[in-house]
This record gives sequence, structure tokens and C-alpha cells, in this order.
Amino acid sequence: MVRTKNPNFGADKEVEVEEEVDYTMRYSYPFLLKCEWENEVFRKFNNSDITRPRYLDWDLIRDLKIAAKVTKYLKNLGLDTFARTVDYSGYDYFCYEFLTTMSLSADKKKIGVRMKDREYQINLARMKSVFGFPTGGERERPRGFNVNAVWTKLAGFNNWNSSGMPNGYITDPALAIVYKFLTYNVSGKDQTNKVNSTEVYLLSCALNDTKFHCVREFIHSEIAKRRLPPIVPDPEAGPSTATNEEEEEEPLSPEQQPHVTISRGFYQRFQNDL
Repeated sequence: MVRTKNPNFGADKEVEVEEEVDYTMRYSYPFLLKCEWENEVFRKFNNSDITRPRYLDWDLIRDLKIAAKVTKYLKNLGLDTFARTVDYSGYDYFCYEFLTTMSLSADKKKIGVRMKDREYQINLARMKSVFGFPTGGERERPRGFNVNAVWTKLAGFNNWNSSGMPNGYITDPALAIVYKFLTYNVSGKDQTNKVNSTEVYLLSCALNDTKFHCVREFIHSEIAKRRLPPIVPDPEAGPSTATNEEEEEEPLSPEQQPHVTISRGFYQRFQNDL
């Protein structure tokens, strides 16, 4: 979000709006798309805003005594390493520095990022080594997948609707948490109110230890052609006139900037990069 003058509210007032930037000409597809399904995924996410990752509250999960099940489900999906990367200590910096500096190489085979003022090149193998993403396994929901039967198992009764179902029907709290993690951090949604048929399939993968090829999904939803607004205030916005203390955010000091304070473990995994 950036603060900007809004003519509809007068010159002396400011509102927060989403910054819209067209990267269509600057960034092309991150990798070759193999099928129509991938093209459709890319098209949808290309028209959406990037969302900040959501970390898992492991203290609360342990208090609920479901940590073992949450860990098992994430591991079944090949997302346990990613869940540790997007944690409380590092997810803000991962989001602001790592995601916002993404660029595509000239040969369209690697992604470039800038961390601590150093440039890095990342390919699919590197994405796997850093995030633990599986590069094999299912690439899409298989034909003939019986969403009705699986949803009945997840919700306890057969009430599936093709338009999606509220996630509150999921009876296993550990699986409900994994669902929210999937939708926020893999599919890039900004809300998790309804479960669609593909997400039902992913939850079945979590239950049955079926690996899902999620590197491309992550790239499509969290990286491709999208950027977060700058972490620092817009210098051209002028002084804020907000009166609500809860709406006013303190500017970050230089010591708080992400290139200084990025998660040590996350950064170290890139030190030997190309």
C-alpha cells in the first residue's frame, strides 16, 4: 500500500490505495508453460495483487496439540522446509526483499534476486534446495478426481457445491491450518473463505502423502510479474494527515530495513549460489 493524494476526497486528505504497475512488457513468463492449465493459472495470477506471506503460529499450534499433524501434512506436500522459511523471524524480510527484487534472466531460465546488495541467480534446482519444493509428482488435479468423496471425508458429510465450500467445514483443525497456509503462501490468495476443488485435491495429497509439483505454482502465484509496494514511505506523498493512531505506521529506521536484517538462515542458503 502507498499513501497518495485522492482528488475525490480533497487535496488535504490522503487514503491508502494499491499501487498498480504494469510489468507486461518488462517481465515475461518465468519458465516455459507446458499446458493450457498453466497458461490459465498464470493469466489469473497475473491480474492479481501480490499478498504478503502468512507465517504459522507454532506456539499456538503446539498449545492445540496438533503440531505433529500439521508438520506431517506439510511434509507430505513437500512444504515443510518452505514453512520454516516463511516463519515469524524472517517472513517480513523474505517478502519485502526477496519477492520484490525478482527479475527474469535474458534466456528466461533463471530468476534473479537481490539480497544484502548482492545479486543472485536462481533456477528450479535452487528453488528446491532453498525452499524444499518438490520438482516431481502431480502437476494438476487428475481427471476423474472424486471431489465429492474427498470433501465428505474432510467435512464429515456430503454437501459439496461446485462453487466452493466454506473452509470452516473442515473438521480436522490441523488440515484446516494447512489449507490456510496453502491458499496464502502457495496460491497467493488474500483470503481463504472458500475451498475449491483443486484445494480439496491438495488436502487429499496432504492426507495421503502425494507429492504435488508446486514450484511452478509458487512462481506463478507469488513471483511472476508482480511486486509489493516499497517498504519505505513514498517520498512524494508528503506528510500524512491521518488522525487515527492505529492507521499511522511508524517509518522504519535504517537498522530495520530488510537488506540489513533478513533472516540469517534464509540468507546463508544463498551464499554459495552462482
